[in-house]
Amino acid sequence: VAFATVEASEQERLAKKYVTHGRYPQLLWFTNGQPTQYHRTLRTAKAITDFVLALDRDPVSFVKDQEEAATSFNRAVFATAQKGSPLYRDLEVVARKHMDVLAVTVQEGPDGLVKMLNEKQVSVYSGDLNAAKLDEWVKSIIMKSEPVPEGSPVFQDGSLVVVGRTFEELVVRANKDVALLVYAPWCGYCRKVMPVWNSFGRAVSAVPSLVVAKMDGDQNSATNV
Repeated sequence: VAFATVEASEQERLAKKYVTHGRYPQLLWFTNGQPTQYHRTLRTAKAITDFVLALDRDPVSFVKDQEEAATSFNRAVFATAQKGSPLYRDLEVVARKHMDVLAVTVQEGPDGLVKMLNEKQVSVYSGDLNAAKLDEWVKSIIMKSEPVPEGSPVFQDGSLVVVGRTFEELVVRANKDVALLVYAPWCGYCRKVMPVWNSFGRAVSAVPSLVVAKMDGDQNSATNV
C-alpha cells in the first residue's frame, strides 16, 4: 500500500477537491487512482492500520467451507458460487460497499446458498439473488435503525434527528461540522443532559457551519465509522 500526504494549507485546491467539508486530518482510500466511499478521521496508528488492513484485500475471499469463514472473520457473508457467475458478481458489488465492516466469503459450488455469520449467530438469506436485495439484507443485519423521519432532515427541540439509515448522509458526509449526542432513553444522565443539549442546539442554530444532532443509541447503530 502506498501512502501519501497532502499539506492542506499549501495544496488548498487539491485538498478541497477531495475533502469538501474542510475537516482535517482526513484519511482517504483510493483504488486505481480514484477516490472510494471510504474516508475516516483517524488519529492513532492502530486505527489507521485496522482501516488499511480491512480495505487492502480482494472484495470476495474464497474459503473451503462455512467453518473456515466463521473462524477467519468476526462477521462474514458466506455463499456458494462459481467465480464470475451472476451471484458472484452481485456479491462483489455488495462486498465493495461494506469492506470495512464485514467479509464476503465464497465456497466453490452452484449459485444459491447465502448466509450471514455474525459472531455466533447465523442468518440464512431467502430473498432474490441480486445485488440490491442482498445489500438491503446485509444492511438490515449490520445496522439497527428506527424508521427515517418523514421529511428528513428533521429537527426536534433544536437538534437534528439522526437514525441509523441517515447517519452516513447527515453525519459522516455532511458538509458542516456535526456535534452528535448518542443517548439512551433509560439513561438518567442522558435525561439530565438532553434539555441542555437542545438549548445548545437552539443557541447555535444560526451558525452556518455547525449542526447539533442526536441519535438514540439503543435503537440505532452506524456503519462505516
